[in-house]
Amino acid sequence: MFRRIRWFITAAAITLTVALAVFLITGLMAGPLAGPLFSVFGQGKAGVVAPGATLKEENCYLCGDVELVYQAPAPAEMLGKGLEDLRRKYPEKDGWSVEIKNERLVVLRKNVDGFCGQHSLYRHLGIYRDRLAVYQGPLGFDQRLLRVEEKKKVENLPRTLREKLQKSREFNRLPAEEKSSLRSDLEFIDETALNSVLENLDEVTDGGRE
Repeated sequence: MFRRIRWFITAAAITLTVALAVFLITGLMAGPLAGPLFSVFGQGKAGVVAPGATLKEENCYLCGDVELVYQAPAPAEMLGKGLEDLRRKYPEKDGWSVEIKNERLVVLRKNVDGFCGQHSLYRHLGIYRDRLAVYQGPLGFDQRLLRVEEKKKVENLPRTLREKLQKSREFNRLPAEEKSSLRSDLEFIDETALNSVLENLDEVTDGGRE
């Protein structure tokens, strides 16, 4: 009786060992097809969003600021998706960029055609054709023309202001020290600060130009 039990246990152990060996050898020889086999042991597929992955979503503004909108576990419908799958859902033509940093982190970035909350209040002076102009946002970003001061021709402005306005047209190419100097004279934190300067310009006469 004990011999039969011992024989049965030995046979079962041998059968299990052989089955496991065949399983492992098949997985190693299968090459690219081995992915589904090894995923049983918890190994993720490269370039694919794995269970437990984190989704980080960011807004990228014209001013260069980046705002974190969402950071939490990736939704179920994103799991198992590759980069091309996600790019189809979040197309570049709609302002998206997608990056799978690893199977545990997905980064979605949306390029926003506007400024962040703080910089949307900023105003700066510039030139539009031959007139003084007011732009939204920090100096160096002329995408948002708010208004043109029709009565203020650039040639009638004080010389120092004219020179700064001309130089600001090459703002992004200037060294840091010159950028800082221009910001102090041409960039304002809000409409109120800007209007104060414009009112002073109204008092400038041709005879008072420097």
